[in-house]
Amino acid sequence: MRGLYIHIPFCKKICNYCDFTKRVPKDKSMIDEYLLHLKEELLTYKKYFDSIKTIYIGGGTPTLLDIDELKVLFDMLKDFKNIEEFTIEINPETLTKEKALLIKEAGVNRCSIGVKSL
Repeated sequence: MRGLYIHIPFCKKICNYCDFTKRVPKDKSMIDEYLLHLKEELLTYKKYFDSIKTIYIGGGTPTLLDIDELKVLFDMLKDFKNIEEFTIEINPETLTKEKALLIKEAGVNRCSIGVKSL
C-alpha cells in the first residue's frame, strides 16, 4: 500500500524536544512559497495518484496554516481518489472551528492531536 507524507515545517515557536525539520515563518510569503514548491513536487508524483491509499500531513504544526493556506493545501490533494486513511496532525492551540470544518470537508478521517506536556 502506498502512502504519502506531507511535511508542513512551520511552528509558532521552536520546542527544544522536537527533532523534526521546522521553522517559525518570518511572514506569510514564506508559507506561500513553501506551498507553491510543494504543489510542484506533488505533480511529479501524478502517475502514482491512483495507487496512494494513505495521506498523512504532519509537521511542524499543520494547523498553524491559516484557512486560506489550508484551502490551498487541500486543493492540491483533491486528485487523490482512492484514499482510505487521511490524517492530519492538529495542535489545539492553532485549531479554529473554521479550520476544523475545512479539515472535515477535505475528507480527513483521522486526526493526530498534540498537546503540551504538563
